[in-house]
Amino acid sequence: MGQIAELTLPAANRVRDNAVALCHGVDPKVAAHRPTFEHDGKPVTIETNHPVFILGHLAIYPPMMLTLLGRDASRVQVPESYTTLFGRGVESHDARHMPEGLAYPSFDEVRDAFIAGHDAVVAAIPTIDDALLLSNTPKDSRYAERFPKLGQVFQFFMLTHPMLHLGQFSTWRRCMGLGPSVP
Repeated sequence: MGQIAELTLPAANRVRDNAVALCHGVDPKVAAHRPTFEHDGKPVTIETNHPVFILGHLAIYPPMMLTLLGRDASRVQVPESYTTLFGRGVESHDARHMPEGLAYPSFDEVRDAFIAGHDAVVAAIPTIDDALLLSNTPKDSRYAERFPKLGQVFQFFMLTHPMLHLGQFSTWRRCMGLGPSVP
């Protein structure tokens, strides 16, 4: 294992632990709902991503990372519908008010898809050497301009990106009265 991968591994494990902890106590029946409250006698919806959207979105990236790292991603490929429902730039919807023809998969499905994908990348980390992570991101990758080195893409999608969205999940938990979650 290269030094970069070795430095990434503990944080990647912490991402997984945080994701699992955030899922505890979530009622699957409301996991695709936006929080609401009353203000001046009127219902107000908090325009935020919900756990189903967050985990479905995060599940898209581990197969991409495995492929970029030259590893087999076939075991953790998500359905094509995930790109339509959860892809970059796609708006999340409260499941109670979904546009015609769209339906989210279950909370359990997206949770399991994200964890399986993340675990597959973590399992590959010991096989990743510094030369690979210091190589140039393929020019045909949409991430090449922002992250010129493959290791930068790797660390973004294994650490920064999931923690950004898990922070949204933590906020949703608080809005739903579930309180904090500490792994």
